Amino acid sequence: MSPAQVQAMINTSLASFSNKAQFGVSSVQHHTHNNTDSPKISYKNLTNTPMIFAGVINSDGTNSVIPNQWTSAEISTGVYKITHNLGTTSYAAVICNSTSDPADNGIDRPSVILQTAQYFEVEMYASGAGHNVAAPFNFVLFVQT
Repeated sequence: MSPAQVQAMINTSLASFSNKAQFGVSSVQHHTHNNTDSPKISYKNLTNTPMIFAGVINSDGTNSVIPNQWTSAEISTGVYKITHNLGTTSYAAVICNSTSDPADNGIDRPSVILQTAQYFEVEMYASGAGHNVAAPFNFVLFVQT
């Protein structure tokens, strides 16, 4: 199947979904790639697709970027509370210490230490220092719907 044929198939599929609120269970048509047969591939109802949120938190707990109506605060040195009020614990937060931290502080263990249906808490731990340190970080939150 040529790339143009694959693109045409994708465009046709997307057009058929454009006015539907729920896509239902569907599959990709049987096709070959590099002369190898590919099986029929099913995917889940797209309403089960995760929602994705992201934010940037400053070392003092204020935020540079955060979803509307969310809040953030430093609740103790190097421990931050991000309030989302999503009403579910079916989410995963990925934390990255920010490279914009001029001292770098040797943070080697940014982690989520508490996760509730209304908020999550993040700890910025520097093992070289042996304690939490105030430092900026980024997060991505994947929420299962």
